[in-house]
Amino acid sequence: NYYESVGWLVGGKTKMKDWKAAARNWMLNVEKFQKKEPNSNSKQEPITKPESKPFSGSGYSEPL
Repeated sequence: NYYESVGWLVGGKTKMKDWKAAARNWMLNVEKFQKKEPNSNSKQEPITKPESKPFSGSGYSEPL
């Protein structure tokens, strides 16, 4: 979307010659640009499902 919005110019001046090659490079370098989670020495609690109530079929006036 970005390059289409700027008329397929790289750096605002140079016309992009091969967008497929640019896309391949972006995919190869994606790890360089991903945010890394901070290291934490504290233990994380496991994620558990909330307890669910069986459906009573009494209508929609009460939450499940």
